[in-house]
Amino acid sequence: MDKRICRQCQTEFTPEYASVVNCPACRQKNVEKQTRSRQTRILASGVDADTWTDNFDTEYPELVEQRRKHSKEFRETVQTELNTVLPWDVQLDVLDAVADVYIAIKNQTKVGWIQKVLNPDGVHYAGVSYADVICCSIAAACAAHSLDKSETFRQKYLEVLTHLNQKFGQNVTNHDEVLRDNALAAKRELERLGFPS
Repeated sequence: MDKRICRQCQTEFTPEYASVVNCPACRQKNVEKQTRSRQTRILASGVDADTWTDNFDTEYPELVEQRRKHSKEFRETVQTELNTVLPWDVQLDVLDAVADVYIAIKNQTKVGWIQKVLNPDGVHYAGVSYADVICCSIAAACAAHSLDKSETFRQKYLEVLTHLNQKFGQNVTNHDEVLRDNALAAKRELERLGFPS
């Protein structure tokens, strides 16, 4: 068969079939792009929360590894800056939650980091956190353990609070008491830290 010029990259190639207009590399890129687009459309519509959580580790092992590494480094840094060892529940429920939401926000344009879920409805961050309902517990732990005295914690906490306030701040008028209280907690924490919403 005669050589052709690829319509996409303009390189010369020998087609396998008469109807082929793109080189093999460009055809492969197109298939990958279509697959990513299909995945994005499916994920945008929402998936079952239990299914998402159960399958996250196997579907996104590289994200899980990034999340674990980031959380571990964050826990160690915050405790070093505070010159203390925090209770294990504070490390897991508070520091890891802030670290998980923070890394998800930083990677939000990549598939898998932030996902709309159903049953119960909400948004999972980094495969684990319903970020719209964590502010009350984080604010309480922050007050009890003076977590914001750690510069690293304060910096990431402020970014998380700002994001959550922008994304879920409208919940201050929600009829659901949990969503409302957490939206108010985010606003109060931003004000307490000198960043009125």
